[in-house]
Amino acid sequence: MQTSPGAFTQTTALPEETRIYYSRNKAIFRFVLLFLCLGFGIYFLLVPHAWPTGIVICLVVIVGCVINSRIYNDRDARIIISRRGLETSRAPFYTWAAISNVAVIRRFTGKTVIWYLVYDHPGGTAKLRLNSLDVSSDQLTTLLEAYQANN
Repeated sequence: MQTSPGAFTQTTALPEETRIYYSRNKAIFRFVLLFLCLGFGIYFLLVPHAWPTGIVICLVVIVGCVINSRIYNDRDARIIISRRGLETSRAPFYTWAAISNVAVIRRFTGKTVIWYLVYDHPGGTAKLRLNSLDVSSDQLTTLLEAYQANN
């Protein structure tokens, strides 16, 4: 994230816009986990009668590495919040007047919590997953409230 989101108030000077990107630190952490799994896959390849399991593990790790490398190398902003409005990778720019029902919500999938930015705009509803971004749900909520209050 380009701007450090603190607790903004009406008197705090907000930057003209804040850009939020994929988190490179989270991608590096996923690479470490994937390489550990690759080690298990190679181990199973070397164990007699377990090589099919090793092949499956190695293939899954390779697919995971390809997906994760795309996230790691993507330097386009996923969310752009400005005094004038909001733009995400899922929806073009809309002014604050055209946007409604802005919320950061969570969905549970088993034991995993997935955070989303959801809002309505003239073209429909935008829903953007936040878990891989370099901002927490609380930070994003604070930023959205501050920019909407200062538009």
